[in-house]
Amino acid sequence: MLRTSVLIIMDTPAMVLLAGCATLTQGLWVLIWSYAFAGSGATADPLSILFLILANFWTVQVIKNVVHVSCAGTAASWYFSTNEHNPTKAAFVRAMTTSFGSICMGSATVAVLRTLRMVTPRRIQPQQNALSAVLCSLTLLLSSCLERTLLLFNHLAFTQIAIYGDEYGRAAKQAFALLQKVGLLPLANLALLQGIGWFSCIIGGGLAALIGAAMVPGFGLTEVFPPWAAATMSFLIGFSAVMPLTEAVDSCTTAIFVCFAKNPSVLRHGPRSELYEHIMEALAYARADDIIEEDDKGDSGSDYTEEYTDDDSDSDSDEGGRGRQGQAAPRYGT
Repeated sequence: MLRTSVLIIMDTPAMVLLAGCATLTQGLWVLIWSYAFAGSGATADPLSILFLILANFWTVQVIKNVVHVSCAGTAASWYFSTNEHNPTKAAFVRAMTTSFGSICMGSATVAVLRTLRMVTPRRIQPQQNALSAVLCSLTLLLSSCLERTLLLFNHLAFTQIAIYGDEYGRAAKQAFALLQKVGLLPLANLALLQGIGWFSCIIGGGLAALIGAAMVPGFGLTEVFPPWAAATMSFLIGFSAVMPLTEAVDSCTTAIFVCFAKNPSVLRHGPRSELYEHIMEALAYARADDIIEEDDKGDSGSDYTEEYTDDDSDSDSDEGGRGRQGQAAPRYGT
Protein backbone atom coordinates (compact mmCIF):
# COMPACT_ATOMS: atom_id res chain seq x y z
CA MET A 1 0.00 0.00 0.00
CA LEU A 2 2.86 2.36 0.79
CA ARG A 3 4.48 1.67 -2.57
CA THR A 4 1.16 2.18 -4.34
CA SER A 5 0.62 5.50 -2.54
CA VAL A 6 4.02 6.75 -3.71
CA LEU A 7 3.11 5.83 -7.29
CA ILE A 8 -0.21 7.69 -6.98
CA ILE A 9 1.59 10.80 -5.74
CA MET A 10 4.07 10.58 -8.61
CA ASP A 11 1.13 10.53 -11.03
CA THR A 12 -0.66 13.39 -9.24
CA PRO A 13 2.00 15.78 -7.86
CA ALA A 14 -0.76 18.31 -7.12
CA MET A 15 -1.12 16.58 -3.73
CA VAL A 16 2.40 17.60 -2.75
CA LEU A 17 1.73 21.14 -3.96
CA LEU A 18 -1.48 21.24 -1.92
CA ALA A 19 0.29 19.99 1.20
CA GLY A 20 3.08 22.53 0.72
CA CYS A 21 0.59 25.39 0.31
CA ALA A 22 -1.18 24.23 3.45
CA THR A 23 2.12 24.33 5.34
CA LEU A 24 2.73 27.91 4.20
CA THR A 25 -0.85 28.85 5.12
CA GLN A 26 -0.40 27.36 8.55
CA GLY A 27 2.82 29.31 9.02
CA LEU A 28 1.06 32.54 8.03
CA TRP A 29 -1.74 31.79 10.47
CA VAL A 30 0.75 31.20 13.29
CA LEU A 31 2.31 34.61 12.64
CA ILE A 32 -1.10 36.32 12.73
CA TRP A 33 -2.11 34.36 15.81
CA SER A 34 1.13 35.20 17.62
CA TYR A 35 0.51 38.91 17.08
CA ALA A 36 -3.04 38.61 18.43
CA PHE A 37 -1.90 36.46 21.37
CA ALA A 38 0.76 38.99 22.31
CA GLY A 39 -1.88 41.73 22.42
CA SER A 40 -4.22 39.57 24.46
CA GLY A 41 -1.45 38.66 26.87
CA ALA A 42 -0.75 42.34 27.47
CA THR A 43 -4.34 42.85 28.65
CA ALA A 44 -4.21 39.71 30.82
CA ASP A 45 -7.77 38.80 29.87
CA PRO A 46 -8.15 35.06 30.62
CA LEU A 47 -11.18 34.61 28.38
CA SER A 48 -9.38 36.17 25.40
CA ILE A 49 -6.35 33.99 26.00
CA LEU A 50 -8.51 30.87 26.26
CA PHE A 51 -10.37 31.78 23.07
CA LEU A 52 -7.13 32.36 21.16
CA ILE A 53 -5.68 29.05 22.30
CA LEU A 54 -8.82 27.24 21.15
CA ALA A 55 -8.84 29.14 17.85
CA ASN A 56 -5.21 28.22 17.16
CA PHE A 57 -5.70 24.50 17.78
CA TRP A 58 -8.93 24.48 15.77
CA THR A 59 -7.50 26.32 12.74
CA VAL A 60 -4.38 24.14 12.61
CA GLN A 61 -6.51 20.98 12.75
CA VAL A 62 -8.86 22.25 10.03
CA ILE A 63 -5.95 23.03 7.67
CA LYS A 64 -4.39 19.62 8.30
CA ASN A 65 -7.66 17.73 7.83
CA VAL A 66 -8.54 19.59 4.61
CA VAL A 67 -5.27 18.31 3.16
CA HIS A 68 -5.97 14.81 4.47
CA VAL A 69 -9.47 14.70 2.96
CA SER A 70 -8.17 16.05 -0.36
CA CYS A 71 -5.35 13.49 -0.59
CA ALA A 72 -7.57 10.62 0.56
CA GLY A 73 -10.17 11.61 -2.03
CA THR A 74 -7.49 11.54 -4.72
CA ALA A 75 -6.48 8.02 -3.70
CA ALA A 76 -10.14 6.93 -3.69
CA SER A 77 -10.51 8.30 -7.21
CA TRP A 78 -7.55 6.16 -8.25
CA TYR A 79 -8.96 3.11 -6.45
CA PHE A 80 -12.35 3.31 -8.14
CA SER A 81 -10.81 4.27 -11.53
CA THR A 82 -12.90 7.39 -12.07
CA ASN A 83 -10.41 8.80 -14.61
CA GLU A 84 -10.97 12.35 -13.37
CA HIS A 85 -8.87 14.95 -15.15
CA ASN A 86 -7.69 16.58 -11.93
CA PRO A 87 -8.77 14.39 -8.98
CA THR A 88 -6.87 16.45 -6.40
CA LYS A 89 -8.65 19.64 -7.41
CA ALA A 90 -12.04 17.89 -7.33
CA ALA A 91 -11.30 16.40 -3.89
CA PHE A 92 -10.11 19.77 -2.58
CA VAL A 93 -13.28 21.48 -3.81
CA ARG A 94 -15.39 18.86 -2.02
CA ALA A 95 -13.30 19.28 1.14
CA MET A 96 -13.85 23.05 1.10
CA THR A 97 -17.58 22.88 0.31
CA THR A 98 -19.78 19.87 1.05
CA SER A 99 -17.38 18.29 3.56
CA PHE A 100 -16.08 21.45 5.20
CA GLY A 101 -18.69 21.45 7.97
CA SER A 102 -17.79 17.88 8.93
CA ILE A 103 -14.09 18.76 8.88
CA CYS A 104 -14.70 21.71 11.20
CA MET A 105 -16.82 19.64 13.57
CA GLY A 106 -14.31 16.81 13.82
CA SER A 107 -11.42 19.25 14.23
CA ALA A 108 -13.27 21.04 17.03
CA THR A 109 -13.30 17.90 19.20
CA VAL A 110 -9.50 17.69 19.12
CA ALA A 111 -9.12 21.46 19.60
CA VAL A 112 -11.34 21.48 22.70
CA LEU A 113 -9.51 18.53 24.23
CA ARG A 114 -6.10 20.09 23.59
CA THR A 115 -7.26 23.38 25.07
CA LEU A 116 -8.48 21.64 28.20
CA ARG A 117 -5.17 19.82 28.48
CA MET A 118 -3.24 23.08 28.16
CA VAL A 119 -5.19 24.92 30.87
CA THR A 120 -5.03 21.92 33.22
CA PRO A 121 -2.25 22.30 35.82
CA ARG A 122 0.67 20.04 34.90
CA ARG A 123 2.81 20.51 37.98
CA ILE A 124 2.18 18.88 41.30
CA GLN A 125 2.12 21.50 44.05
CA PRO A 126 4.30 20.85 47.11
CA GLN A 127 1.33 21.22 49.44
CA GLN A 128 -0.64 18.47 47.71
CA ASN A 129 -0.95 15.15 49.46
CA ALA A 130 -0.02 11.83 47.86
CA LEU A 131 -3.57 11.03 46.72
CA SER A 132 -3.96 14.40 44.97
CA ALA A 133 -0.61 13.96 43.26
CA VAL A 134 -1.59 10.49 41.99
CA LEU A 135 -4.96 11.76 40.74
CA CYS A 136 -3.26 14.67 38.95
CA SER A 137 -0.80 12.32 37.26
CA LEU A 138 -3.56 9.92 36.22
CA THR A 139 -5.63 12.79 34.82
CA LEU A 140 -2.73 13.97 32.66
CA LEU A 141 -2.02 10.43 31.47
CA LEU A 142 -5.64 9.71 30.60
CA SER A 143 -6.08 13.03 28.79
CA SER A 144 -2.95 12.35 26.74
CA CYS A 145 -4.16 8.86 25.81
CA LEU A 146 -7.62 10.20 24.99
CA GLU A 147 -6.18 12.88 22.72
CA ARG A 148 -4.01 10.34 20.91
CA THR A 149 -6.92 7.95 20.46
CA LEU A 150 -9.16 10.73 19.21
CA LEU A 151 -6.56 11.80 16.63
CA LEU A 152 -6.28 8.26 15.27
CA PHE A 153 -10.05 7.82 15.27
CA ASN A 154 -10.58 11.14 13.48
CA HIS A 155 -8.01 10.12 10.89
CA LEU A 156 -10.20 7.17 9.92
CA ALA A 157 -13.40 9.21 10.15
CA PHE A 158 -12.08 11.90 7.80
CA THR A 159 -11.01 9.17 5.39
CA GLN A 160 -14.62 7.96 5.38
CA ILE A 161 -15.73 11.52 4.65
CA ALA A 162 -13.30 11.77 1.73
CA ILE A 163 -14.38 8.47 0.17
CA TYR A 164 -18.11 8.27 0.88
CA GLY A 165 -19.09 11.90 1.45
CA ASP A 166 -20.67 11.16 4.84
CA GLU A 167 -21.27 13.79 7.47
CA TYR A 168 -19.03 13.57 10.53
CA GLY A 169 -21.45 11.71 12.81
CA ARG A 170 -22.01 8.89 10.34
CA ALA A 171 -18.34 8.82 9.34
CA ALA A 172 -17.35 8.40 12.99
CA LYS A 173 -19.82 5.55 13.36
CA GLN A 174 -18.49 3.87 10.22
CA ALA A 175 -14.92 4.28 11.49
CA PHE A 176 -15.90 2.58 14.74
CA ALA A 177 -17.56 -0.22 12.77
CA LEU A 178 -14.38 -0.63 10.75
CA LEU A 179 -12.34 -0.98 13.93
CA GLN A 180 -14.80 -3.60 15.18
CA LYS A 181 -14.40 -5.49 11.93
CA VAL A 182 -10.66 -5.43 11.35
CA GLY A 183 -9.45 -4.82 14.90
CA LEU A 184 -6.22 -2.90 15.36
CA LEU A 185 -5.04 -3.21 11.77
CA PRO A 186 -5.87 0.43 10.88
CA LEU A 187 -4.12 1.72 14.00
CA ALA A 188 -1.07 -0.47 13.38
CA ASN A 189 -1.04 0.68 9.76
CA LEU A 190 -1.18 4.32 10.81
CA ALA A 191 1.50 3.89 13.48
CA LEU A 192 3.88 2.30 10.96
CA LEU A 193 3.20 5.07 8.46
CA GLN A 194 3.85 7.79 11.02
CA GLY A 195 7.09 6.12 12.03
CA ILE A 196 8.21 5.97 8.41
CA GLY A 197 7.15 9.59 7.94
CA TRP A 198 9.18 10.89 10.88
CA PHE A 199 12.18 8.84 9.82
CA SER A 200 11.92 10.26 6.30
CA CYS A 201 11.73 13.82 7.66
CA ILE A 202 14.81 13.22 9.80
CA ILE A 203 16.71 11.86 6.78
CA GLY A 204 15.66 14.85 4.68
CA GLY A 205 16.69 17.25 7.43
CA GLY A 206 20.01 15.46 7.93
CA LEU A 207 20.89 15.61 4.24
CA ALA A 208 19.97 19.29 4.13
CA ALA A 209 22.10 19.94 7.23
CA LEU A 210 25.14 18.29 5.62
CA ILE A 211 24.70 20.36 2.46
CA GLY A 212 24.21 23.58 4.44
CA ALA A 213 27.28 22.97 6.61
CA ALA A 214 29.40 22.14 3.55
CA MET A 215 28.31 25.27 1.68
CA VAL A 216 29.54 27.68 4.39
CA PRO A 217 33.30 27.02 3.97
CA GLY A 218 32.81 26.64 0.23
CA PHE A 219 31.59 30.23 -0.03
CA GLY A 220 34.04 31.52 2.56
CA LEU A 221 31.37 32.48 5.10
CA THR A 222 32.83 30.67 8.11
CA GLU A 223 33.54 33.85 10.08
CA VAL A 224 30.15 35.41 9.28
CA PHE A 225 27.91 32.34 9.48
CA PRO A 226 29.12 29.41 11.67
CA PRO A 227 28.70 25.94 10.14
CA TRP A 228 26.62 24.72 13.09
CA ALA A 229 24.11 27.56 12.58
CA ALA A 230 23.88 26.79 8.86
CA ALA A 231 23.43 23.08 9.61
CA THR A 232 20.64 23.81 12.13
CA MET A 233 18.77 26.11 9.79
CA SER A 234 19.20 23.70 6.87
CA PHE A 235 17.94 20.81 9.01
CA LEU A 236 14.73 22.70 9.82
CA ILE A 237 14.22 23.60 6.17
CA GLY A 238 14.81 20.03 5.00
CA PHE A 239 12.58 18.59 7.71
CA SER A 240 9.75 20.99 6.80
CA ALA A 241 10.17 20.30 3.08
CA VAL A 242 9.75 16.54 3.46
CA MET A 243 6.82 16.69 5.89
CA PRO A 244 4.10 17.60 3.31
CA LEU A 245 5.12 14.59 1.20
CA THR A 246 4.86 12.22 4.15
CA GLU A 247 1.40 13.57 5.04
CA ALA A 248 0.21 12.95 1.48
CA VAL A 249 1.57 9.39 1.56
CA ASP A 250 -0.09 8.81 4.94
CA SER A 251 -3.49 9.97 3.66
CA CYS A 252 -3.30 7.95 0.44
CA THR A 253 -2.30 4.75 2.21
CA THR A 254 -5.09 5.09 4.76
CA ALA A 255 -7.61 5.70 1.97
CA ILE A 256 -6.48 2.57 0.09
CA PHE A 257 -6.78 0.58 3.31
CA VAL A 258 -10.34 1.76 3.97
CA CYS A 259 -11.38 1.27 0.34
CA PHE A 260 -10.05 -2.27 0.36
CA ALA A 261 -11.66 -3.13 3.70
CA LYS A 262 -15.11 -2.04 2.48
CA ASN A 263 -14.93 -2.64 -1.30
CA PRO A 264 -12.35 -5.38 -1.93
CA SER A 265 -13.93 -6.70 -5.13
CA VAL A 266 -13.35 -3.34 -6.85
CA LEU A 267 -9.64 -4.04 -6.65
CA ARG A 268 -9.99 -7.76 -7.32
CA HIS A 269 -11.98 -7.44 -10.55
CA GLY A 270 -10.49 -4.13 -11.68
CA PRO A 271 -7.35 -3.32 -13.63
CA ARG A 272 -5.21 -3.44 -10.48
CA SER A 273 -5.81 -7.04 -9.42
CA GLU A 274 -2.08 -7.48 -8.78
CA LEU A 275 -2.33 -5.17 -5.78
CA TYR A 276 -5.28 -7.21 -4.53
CA GLU A 277 -3.17 -10.37 -4.62
CA HIS A 278 -0.33 -8.68 -2.75
CA ILE A 279 -2.67 -7.46 -0.02
CA MET A 280 -4.32 -10.86 0.35
CA GLU A 281 -0.92 -12.53 0.59
CA ALA A 282 0.04 -10.13 3.38
CA LEU A 283 -3.23 -10.79 5.20
CA ALA A 284 -2.77 -14.55 4.84
CA TYR A 285 0.77 -14.25 6.17
CA ALA A 286 -0.55 -12.37 9.19
CA ARG A 287 -3.22 -15.07 9.60
CA ALA A 288 -5.86 -12.36 9.35
CA ASP A 289 -7.36 -13.28 6.01
CA ASP A 290 -10.69 -14.00 7.69
CA ILE A 291 -10.97 -10.38 8.86
CA ILE A 292 -11.76 -8.87 5.48
CA GLU A 293 -14.47 -10.77 3.67
CA GLU A 294 -14.27 -11.09 -0.07
CA ASP A 295 -17.19 -9.89 -2.14
CA ASP A 296 -17.63 -12.27 -5.08
CA LYS A 297 -20.57 -10.53 -6.68
CA GLY A 298 -18.40 -9.28 -9.51
CA ASP A 299 -19.49 -5.63 -9.42
CA SER A 300 -16.63 -3.24 -9.96
CA GLY A 301 -17.93 0.10 -8.82
CA SER A 302 -20.88 -0.01 -6.43
CA ASP A 303 -20.06 -3.03 -4.26
CA TYR A 304 -20.31 -2.59 -0.56
CA THR A 305 -20.29 -5.17 2.17
CA GLU A 306 -23.59 -5.95 3.79
CA GLU A 307 -22.59 -5.06 7.31
CA TYR A 308 -21.99 -1.44 6.26
CA THR A 309 -25.50 -1.08 4.88
CA ASP A 310 -27.45 -2.72 7.67
CA ASP A 311 -26.42 -0.07 10.18
CA ASP A 312 -28.65 2.95 10.40
CA SER A 313 -31.03 1.79 7.68
CA ASP A 314 -33.86 3.72 9.29
CA SER A 315 -31.88 6.89 9.74
CA ASP A 316 -30.55 6.77 6.18
CA SER A 317 -34.04 6.72 4.73
CA ASP A 318 -34.90 9.88 6.64
CA GLU A 319 -31.91 11.96 5.54
CA GLY A 320 -33.04 13.72 2.42
CA GLY A 321 -34.48 10.58 0.86
CA ARG A 322 -31.08 9.23 -0.05
CA GLY A 323 -31.87 5.77 1.23
CA ARG A 324 -29.55 3.00 2.38
CA GLN A 325 -27.63 2.29 -0.80
CA GLY A 326 -27.10 5.93 -1.68
CA GLN A 327 -25.45 6.48 1.67
CA ALA A 328 -23.33 3.33 1.76
CA ALA A 329 -22.03 3.30 -1.80
CA PRO A 330 -18.89 5.37 -2.38
CA ARG A 331 -19.24 8.67 -4.20
CA TYR A 332 -16.77 7.32 -6.75
CA GLY A 333 -18.84 4.24 -7.63
CA THR A 334 -20.29 3.73 -11.09
